[in-house]
Amino acid sequence: MRVDAEKITAAKIKASGCPPTLAAASVLTELIIGRSLQEIGTLTREDVAGALGQLPPAKAHCAVLAIDALRAAMEQARH
Repeated sequence: MRVDAEKITAAKIKASGCPPTLAAASVLTELIIGRSLQEIGTLTREDVAGALGQLPPAKAHCAVLAIDALRAAMEQARH
């Protein structure tokens, strides 16, 4: 994630896993580019799942993983 003046200017994923996990990570990059750190701090797993259209109930954790990765990236960006 590239942050310039508190705004996300670029985001990429480096992940492995099942297709829904990769899809969740990919759509998250689309959701955050152009937003501020403050704005992306409010994103939820429901936002990720909604952007995907729908996740099977057994794969709902994939959206959680994406949000967890976002929180970790935000911590790194702040330091």
